[in-house]
Amino acid sequence: MWAKRAALTFAAHSGLSRLADVMTARQLRILCYHGLWLLPGRPHGSCLFMTPDLFEARMARLARSRRPVLALGEAVARMAANDLPPGAVVITIDDGWASTFTHMLPILERYGFPATLYVTSWYAERDLPVMNVAADHMLAQAGHGLHSRRAAIRRIEALPEAERLNALRALGRDAGVDEAWLRLRQFHLMQRGELAAARARGLDLQLHTHRHIDVQSQVGRLAEEVAQNRAFLKGVSGGAEPTHFCLPQRQLPSRSARTARQCRDTVGDAGHRRAECAGMRSATAAPLRGRAGRRHKRVRGVSERHIALSERGAEPVDLGAGGAADPRGSGIEHAAMRSQLSETQGHQDPHTPPRRQGEHRENDQGHHDRDTIRK
Repeated sequence: MWAKRAALTFAAHSGLSRLADVMTARQLRILCYHGLWLLPGRPHGSCLFMTPDLFEARMARLARSRRPVLALGEAVARMAANDLPPGAVVITIDDGWASTFTHMLPILERYGFPATLYVTSWYAERDLPVMNVAADHMLAQAGHGLHSRRAAIRRIEALPEAERLNALRALGRDAGVDEAWLRLRQFHLMQRGELAAARARGLDLQLHTHRHIDVQSQVGRLAEEVAQNRAFLKGVSGGAEPTHFCLPQRQLPSRSARTARQCRDTVGDAGHRRAECAGMRSATAAPLRGRAGRRHKRVRGVSERHIALSERGAEPVDLGAGGAADPRGSGIEHAAMRSQLSETQGHQDPHTPPRRQGEHRENDQGHHDRDTIRK
């Protein structure tokens, strides 16, 4: 992380960022955020959360830059028409943490910025904190090592759903952690009513799977996950059909061509007008590539002054539906893959999927999923 920050700082002070900005002026920048940290002290995890003040500062910087901030749907349409304004930016938020509704949305409204929220829906149907993330925070605060934290998380997840919250609270008491995390809903996701209210205020709600699965290892569950996620979103959106999908993990590795084909076929066979994923082989690769070569980036991990990056040096895995990217008759226009770059907070993607009992708890990148959303 320090090396990346040093490189970006050097680029900013040396003029390389300005040069890159000019060279990529007609490319779309997509910024990604997750949740905000409402508790005292340093945010938990690999920068999964950032403070409200920092998010406010980022939006203020974006406003001062005078870059046009577009809604995702408008940006996709203008990209297709080769009509993107110079320096265009799209703001996306993943998962639907409660702080998105209580803190991020008011900040976005103050600046008049549209944004898209990719909603994972299992926890949105339950008034429960994300158990493994909350438990890991408590145990880390108490000084427990990674191995013991993993074991404790597994014990809580093995309990019946109705018993998990009490077990989590007991864990917090034993660790000496104040229950502000529960009062402030630090580890909760937005509930149905909050999502409906946010949509009424202009927040765009889109697909992110039901249980935040790891598509790399669980591609066979993708069709069911998207269907459940879609049904939930239609229920909170008055029947409106979601048209964009963001996979809830980092990109599919280049070695996973078979998985990529399965992903393409699953999304394409669901009758989507346009289903595309691009497996990125470098941090600057395009998360989305249209059939005619149109692309836009979901750049996660660079502050607003660094959002112009070159796209050269990568060969995306095209997952256009059946290889044809048929533009007719669909529900999903794009399926966005994650970049290796961390989000604007500056971290590697902390999410890995919900797991069924007995499944291995290491993802294919070797990162343990203790900081993940999973049921």
